[in-house]
Amino acid sequence: MKKVVIIILLALTLVGCQTNSSEVDKTQYLEYKKQINETSEFLDISALPFTTNAIVTKISDEMISYAITISNPQINLNNISALLIHNQFTEELYPSVGLFNEKLNLLLTSDSMNSFVLVGYLETMEESLDIEFKLLFNYVNDNGQSITLISKFNSSDFT
Repeated sequence: MKKVVIIILLALTLVGCQTNSSEVDKTQYLEYKKQINETSEFLDISALPFTTNAIVTKISDEMISYAITISNPQINLNNISALLIHNQFTEELYPSVGLFNEKLNLLLTSDSMNSFVLVGYLETMEESLDIEFKLLFNYVNDNGQSITLISKFNSSDFT
């Protein structure tokens, strides 16, 4: 009987000490969002160590999609996490990578993945829409240093 009580107490202790990964993910997401919104100086997209492209497409009378492609790394980008926000009202989560899913690597080697796309949708009645995007991009370089870059650009920059 004593053994059963000890095992139950031990199990409850272990369960109580576990971190809920979805809460950690949500906290990181909110921290990234706060960091972007508090930033007043942004890195120009031409200074990013990769190529960025934006496509905004009207998919119905009330909906547009946007896709931001991150590709062609100029250096090895390891353990990438990124969040893309915009200046339009939405109740949806903003597109991200490495926050609620696995972190990615964009490497210079030809046999590795060298691009990914952040995709989102917006409800709008406007015919044409120039969206202001802000991208927080965090990666680890080959020296093990974590680097965070925050850039701002408009969808019209790519037309």
